[in-house]
Amino acid sequence: MAPELPEPPRFVAPDGTVLRPFPLSVGEAYRQWLFHGPRLQAITEIEGISERGSRAVLDASAPPPALRGQSHPRWLIDPVIFDSGLQLFLLWTRAQLDKTTLPSRFLRYRRFGSLSETKLRCHVNVLERSRDPLYYLDIAFVGPDGRLRGLLEGMEGTSSRALNRLVGAHAGRRPAAEAAGDSPSL
Repeated sequence: MAPELPEPPRFVAPDGTVLRPFPLSVGEAYRQWLFHGPRLQAITEIEGISERGSRAVLDASAPPPALRGQSHPRWLIDPVIFDSGLQLFLLWTRAQLDKTTLPSRFLRYRRFGSLSETKLRCHVNVLERSRDPLYYLDIAFVGPDGRLRGLLEGMEGTSSRALNRLVGAHAGRRPAAEAAGDSPSL
């Protein structure tokens, strides 16, 4: 929240990370394993997954019409991009454990720049202290220049196979009003 941001450090990926292909396309992942509507779908490419994390490309987000026309029409912390990092974590737990995770808290978020101005690379790093069903991770949002734009540290989430019923093909149908187009889907 400071008037000036610190110099963004170069992002250094954890040693020994070897990514393998993610088992679903982005569209399939949103349909089958996530519950986010089109306005919250910023993952455009899942570059891969490993035993300790995953990596994806996130599309830039724009502030809602209510903020346009203001003197500073940008997010301080873009909620769509921020949530997309959490979505990538949900995809990791589903692919690795066949469980859905509910993020519950985090230690801190460090802001080095805007998350909304360009495509970003998102790195999810699952920390060594994680033990099923409780997982800890860091999520790095990296600009095209290889420098951090944001770092979510000490994210905590609890995973459960019972939660799989809340997403994708297992989830219930949309309410009739929404299905008829009477209310916008997020």
